[in-house]
Amino acid sequence: MSNVLDLATQSLDDGFLVEASAGTGKTYSVAALVTRLIATSESTRIGNILITTFTRNAAAELRDRIRRRLVETANALSTMPSPDVPDDEIVAHLRKGTAADVVASIMRLRRAAVEFDTATIATIHSVLSKILVLAGRPMVPSDDDSQATRVIDEVVNDLLLNAAMQGESWDERRIRALVVAKLGEPLTDLWFDPSLYDAGVVGQLERAAGIVRDAVAEIERRGSDHPSFNDLMRSAHAVVTDPANHAIVAEFQQRFTLAMVDESQDTDAIQWELFNALFPIGGSGALVAVGDPKQSIYKFRGADIDSYAAQKKVMPVVTLTTNFRTDQPLIDDLNVLFDGFTFGSSVSYTPVTASADHAKSRISGVKPFETIRFRGANNGIALARATARRVLHLLATAKVDGNPVAPTDVVVLARSGANGRLIERELRRWGVPAVSSGTASVMDSEMAGHIRVLLEAMERVSSVGRARRMAATRFVDSSILDPRLMDDDFVTSIQDIVHRWASVLRREGVAGLASVILNDVDAVGRITAGSAGQRHLTDFSHVMELLHRHTEGAGSTPEALLRAFDELAEADKTSDLVARRVESDLNAVQIMTMHVSKGLEFPIVVVADTWKKPKDDGKKPKIVRIDDNGVSRRIIDMTHALKDVKAQ
Repeated sequence: MSNVLDLATQSLDDGFLVEASAGTGKTYSVAALVTRLIATSESTRIGNILITTFTRNAAAELRDRIRRRLVETANALSTMPSPDVPDDEIVAHLRKGTAADVVASIMRLRRAAVEFDTATIATIHSVLSKILVLAGRPMVPSDDDSQATRVIDEVVNDLLLNAAMQGESWDERRIRALVVAKLGEPLTDLWFDPSLYDAGVVGQLERAAGIVRDAVAEIERRGSDHPSFNDLMRSAHAVVTDPANHAIVAEFQQRFTLAMVDESQDTDAIQWELFNALFPIGGSGALVAVGDPKQSIYKFRGADIDSYAAQKKVMPVVTLTTNFRTDQPLIDDLNVLFDGFTFGSSVSYTPVTASADHAKSRISGVKPFETIRFRGANNGIALARATARRVLHLLATAKVDGNPVAPTDVVVLARSGANGRLIERELRRWGVPAVSSGTASVMDSEMAGHIRVLLEAMERVSSVGRARRMAATRFVDSSILDPRLMDDDFVTSIQDIVHRWASVLRREGVAGLASVILNDVDAVGRITAGSAGQRHLTDFSHVMELLHRHTEGAGSTPEALLRAFDELAEADKTSDLVARRVESDLNAVQIMTMHVSKGLEFPIVVVADTWKKPKDDGKKPKIVRIDDNGVSRRIIDMTHALKDVKAQ
């Protein structure tokens, strides 16, 4: 059993892991530990502390919370304690010192607030960049993910063309998937068991592995011009793990005496090696890693639960066991449900308790936790119907803080975008307003398809066929069976619209084109017609915004936009870039995927899932940890290169 983190007394000298579930105060604890260290150590300035997380928004929140905590603690110590406003644990701890100690703490905290611009509270990208600058190898990471994608495509295509010229053909998608896997995990081996296959298959797999290694080497070489996150990580790792760079590592360690890694469950093997090289156990500095290891099983940002487990074996572990967001009756039920449960192979469920102000449930009229069984568990439509019925029941019977439940009090979390859309349609069928966010790529939406048809018509204005297809979009809202499409004058009028809009695109860019369309009362009326009108308008604005960013606001040609459109269509459908946005602030049930939300901001969460183990779609190679002659190794399965490989 791990020890519970005591913010007032936990030693920071040797570093430790903090395991914390959602709602248990991870950010609060980070701010508290930094504040205590600054207040009690004359030799530690705010510029000596390195705090890193994975997103800019998270880094900005950490900066704000830590700065406010420093100021608030200094102000609290400057006044007499009040029975009406109890001290937090850090202020109470600091008041136990002598009067001189308290004055010194106030001075240090205020000094830190003044010097706060010297603090390094940033994304891991920024930390990697600092390391490379120290090494004299500055790299400016590219924000253009499509550039990295194009390089991968070009390199793989070139190598497979060479292989084809030598009489050997390969499935490009499978080889590309292996290359992407190896780029994301440079420390993971390409592997297969030669004892399972005949000599011919072994030879094929060895040649495939050679192609993957050659592709990775060439992509990494080209990465110096447009470095991706993987390039930054690989280069910084090479710097800090090379004994020849001892002076660089020593300089970094002299500057930073404490490192705190937020969201550490998303850390993979190469990142752990980098942090351990900079802040080794028993060294002069300390490493504190904070995260929820249960989330490692989702493999966000390449997280590797086995690497986390290995780190856990060599560092002290403490936990946060008070949940400040969830009511005790619900926590009681969840503690029973997950009692003895293990996530992955090495992460156990840690029971938690609610804070005093959540001792009772805010929800009445229904049980705090319910599971619903329904027939047709393999059917997405059956799932949608069961979910809609449950939402209708909640809206009719439940109360939040004594008030009837409103649609905005409810969020439905679906595993897939497809199920999310089925649930949305079913709720609307019953007259319940529902809106989606993150359940699909906007590039797959109906409105995106209409924009593509418009761009194709612009590309060849003289094409009667393209003009007729354009007429069937929401911009004109005719029908493919409309007899007017056989009328030359009607088709010509469509071509005139397309020509006029194409001219605007060339002169004023995507923003100018969007403005012209949105100022056309008839066009906007057709886009927003029907119950899904707001959805279509949101998707239109989103796609046009993406195209505008891609062209950097300059005038453009339809051909260039079609290429940009295709690149965006290939983007990861779960990425923030293309994930569909909520279309309105109406009083509506929110529908999100489990990948984009935990539902923490909603009083009532409906988790809609069939709880089936997801099938392997074969699109990505298996990455697993194996026991290889008594040695634990993480490997990328090279048999992915061959579609129908069978062991002998």
